[in-house]
Amino acid sequence: MQSKHPINSDENQRAAKILNQAPSPFDSPSVVQDWNPNLNNKLNFNNFFEGSSNEIARSISLKIAEEPGKKFNPFFIYGHSGVGKTHLGQAIGNRVVELYPQKKVLYISAHLFEVQFTDARKKNTHNEFVHFYQDVDVLILDDINELAGKEKTQQAYFHIFNHLRLIGKQLVITADKPPMDIQGLDVRLISRLKWGLTMELQKGY
Repeated sequence: MQSKHPINSDENQRAAKILNQAPSPFDSPSVVQDWNPNLNNKLNFNNFFEGSSNEIARSISLKIAEEPGKKFNPFFIYGHSGVGKTHLGQAIGNRVVELYPQKKVLYISAHLFEVQFTDARKKNTHNEFVHFYQDVDVLILDDINELAGKEKTQQAYFHIFNHLRLIGKQLVITADKPPMDIQGLDVRLISRLKWGLTMELQKGY
């Protein structure tokens, strides 16, 4: 069995940079055939450095990956920078892809989601944007706190969230604070984010 060890922070930053530069997938006519989950396969459960502080979070994340959409939906992970939120979100996605290769899994940073949404509005492809995300089986949104104050983008995510949860698709969200403490988030969105399970990640020890 592979030993658990923390992933190098520089490697995390490089992976995030690549993902944040990804083009808008709904612009491509071959999106179904060439589905790109935006996952880094180096960020998995085997090398997630949990420590005793995050043992429960890792265990629950594994259950979610094994039965996406069945329990703990949405799953909201929060904590300070560097505690492993992105790693755990990506680990869920990678495990789902491994177990259910037919499922459409997508990791997206809130920053890139905002860039894509703004671009879709400019190009008058808002409907395509929403339909693309409503077709995802497991949607992992990283750093939702970055949508604070972005009312239109929050509105788009709100409708995507409602649709996916209604049809039993899994939602995973990360942030630096719990939903109620994120200034600038719509109260309706905050209420939705609290529907499932909220867990704090701490520095592994």
